[in-house]
Amino acid sequence: MKGRGCNIAGAMKKALIQVSLQGAQTLGQTHMMNDGEAEQCRTKLPFEVEEFLNQPYINREEDPLAMDVFKPVTEKGTELPVIVTIHGGGLVRGDRKISRKFNRILAGHGYLVFSVEYRLVPRANCAQQLDDVSAGMDLIGRALVDFDVDFARIFLIAESAGAYLATYVTAMRGNHALTER
Repeated sequence: MKGRGCNIAGAMKKALIQVSLQGAQTLGQTHMMNDGEAEQCRTKLPFEVEEFLNQPYINREEDPLAMDVFKPVTEKGTELPVIVTIHGGGLVRGDRKISRKFNRILAGHGYLVFSVEYRLVPRANCAQQLDDVSAGMDLIGRALVDFDVDFARIFLIAESAGAYLATYVTAMRGNHALTER
């Protein structure tokens, strides 16, 4: 018998693949268009998108970290599924800005999207990067009450080094021996 988690994971995978394929197609078209044509393409998304860029969430040793939030414009009371994205870059490069186009597309398809960042090597080691991502997740958890959210549909997606950090932060949060200290 499949558990509820398997059904949610399967549905999430199917939805993300569909959105990714649509997004990749849109991004491919956008990359080859002039600004006017690209804007026209963006308006074909089901929802308009509000952007809240550069939202500070923690200041670590003079390295302020911020997140971007992309919210589809919907009727008040519409519960939105949530996607949290974490960028890649081998732990040494990149920031949340590299996935802004993708995040806009996700929001344009009805997802409330949060994009967090973390300090990079050599300014931070892996433990500090995990702490940065964890702090971002804490802020998102507190911020969700400010939005109409479908709490049964909250997803975390990441690429490359971001996936590494997401996996470990998720595992740490699920480990009572680590969280009880």
